[in-house]
Amino acid sequence: MDGEGRPPRQLDQRRDPGPHGLHLGDDLRRLVRFDGVRFTVFNTANSEDLPSDRIITLSEGRDGSLWLATEQLELVRSRAGRFTKLAFEQGTPRELVATLLVDSAGTVWVGTTQGVWALRGDRLVPVARETVQGHVWSMVQRRDGTLWVGTMGTGIFRVTSDGRATKLAVDPALQADSISRIYEDADGVLPRSVW
Repeated sequence: MDGEGRPPRQLDQRRDPGPHGLHLGDDLRRLVRFDGVRFTVFNTANSEDLPSDRIITLSEGRDGSLWLATEQLELVRSRAGRFTKLAFEQGTPRELVATLLVDSAGTVWVGTTQGVWALRGDRLVPVARETVQGHVWSMVQRRDGTLWVGTMGTGIFRVTSDGRATKLAVDPALQADSISRIYEDADGVLPRSVW
């Protein structure tokens, strides 16, 4: 994006428009907002509390908060024009954030290269580390409120709101335990993309 408010060449992620516009992730991993007229890039130069210019994934909460994961292994909440960095319970982990999901109860779930974390208060705590191990590629909340987690090489897991996890049997016809995308369709079926 140039200084004229023109769009970036490529958009990697987007979140539906809210009262503050459409939030996007562009090809340079920057946070971009489109207000219906112009594009605005948020970076460390123009956003005092934003700890990084490199945003790798984003998700929007029910309250309008925007949740960002940075390339520097940080989770950031943007609310009412302010950016707040959230702490991992055991300090900054040595694992990359791969995916974020805010469920219908407002719980923020973070999928990393080593498992799942959940936001409790203002701290991220590990969830079911003895069960969900490995690189989390995708997460979806089912209609029954459970979180389903797709991983690279270790299969699919169901996680309940209290943090208990169960590994699910994968259809033998798939012959794969790497689940890159998982979603629930209108009939409640969970199609998934294996890799």
